[in-house]
Amino acid sequence: MVVVAAVAAVVSLFALAAFHAMLVSGQVALDELGSRVADEQGRYESLRLEVASLESPERVVAVAQEQLGMVPPEEIIWLPAPTGSPDQAPVTAGAAPEVSQVSWGAVKPYLGGTR
Repeated sequence: MVVVAAVAAVVSLFALAAFHAMLVSGQVALDELGSRVADEQGRYESLRLEVASLESPERVVAVAQEQLGMVPPEEIIWLPAPTGSPDQAPVTAGAAPEVSQVSWGAVKPYLGGTR
């Protein structure tokens, strides 16, 4: 009986040590993954900053003028947005369409993104 109890105690201690070793190795792997996540998050943030600086209007204008040879216009001409439905004749600039020209059936497909 004493031998069985001693063997059971040794096996229990061995199992406990093995479990603890697995737990520690799992924690090491988890710590490495956490470190990699932090590194990649830092890289992501630096890439976002780089994209923001590349998209900045000042940079776009500078590249357009310096590398592409574009120049600012002397005069800006604003064009009015077309009014009415696509199957209607275009309305001339500055003239508003009469309410009777625009039918609900012609406008409805273009409201709310439904067709």
